[in-house]
Amino acid sequence: MKKALIIIDFINDIISPEWKLEGKWYVKFAIENNVIENTNNNIAKFRINWDLIIFVKITFKENYSNQPKNSPLFWKANEFGIFKENSEWNQFYEKLNILEKDIILNKTRVSTFYQTELDNILKENNISDLYFCWVATDLAIESAVRDWHDRDYNCFVLKKCCAASDIETHKNSIKNLEKISKII
Repeated sequence: MKKALIIIDFINDIISPEWKLEGKWYVKFAIENNVIENTNNNIAKFRINWDLIIFVKITFKENYSNQPKNSPLFWKANEFGIFKENSEWNQFYEKLNILEKDIILNKTRVSTFYQTELDNILKENNISDLYFCWVATDLAIESAVRDWHDRDYNCFVLKKCCAASDIETHKNSIKNLEKISKII
């Protein structure tokens, strides 16, 4: 069994304390629950075993031509100037332990599968077990686990490495994910 750790949307637009959007609930949740530290600890464990580490982030072209305009989640991204490629805000959070050898993928939807090379990368590396972390538990994590579960991968959610807009949303999402993955 070969494993991959998939870290989703751990970018400044979402986690930075100087976040452009109102709120900062992910930041608060992450700090209160040691999500950043827990994620880096798991990255270190996967590196020791030479497992695959894949970082995926939401990224739109600078002119937002690939932004889903009908999406209630992304339809105003261009107005807010978020998730734009080559922006400092679209970079992975500086406290995240990324190495050059790690795989980095861009996505344009909630799903890690939609129009990405992730499926090919997993097949080429004979990956059977997928471990997921980061944000949002109720969006990108649930979507990824559902997608990959249906493609016959063993899915694991690192509960203490995930965040949502609030603790209730996170708990409800984890409860849903227990039906199709192992929560660890």
